[in-house]
Amino acid sequence: MTPDHSPSRAVTLNSFNPSDYCVIDIRDHSSYQKGHLKGAIHLDDLQAIKDFALQRPDQKVLLQCWHGNTAGRYASLLHGMGLGNIYFLKANIEDFKAHGLEMLGG
Repeated sequence: MTPDHSPSRAVTLNSFNPSDYCVIDIRDHSSYQKGHLKGAIHLDDLQAIKDFALQRPDQKVLLQCWHGNTAGRYASLLHGMGLGNIYFLKANIEDFKAHGLEMLGG
């Protein structure tokens, strides 16, 4: 079965409000340390992300990476495991500041 990067799971920068989500930065730890969205936590292990989301069934969990591709794949896998609260940010991290998103680190 091919993963479904469902548009309904994708969040664009134009519609993204950080306060609506628990944001997980899934990039490598070094990249996270150099700069990440304010309020984002770092988890890059699929099982750890699944456990995090399962502990918060009533909250929207948004995955974020460099461009949205890996986050989309992870979201599809997790959604296929029955997690309905998983979303992904379909955006280039280099555009975050231009959209008024606060970055920390680096």
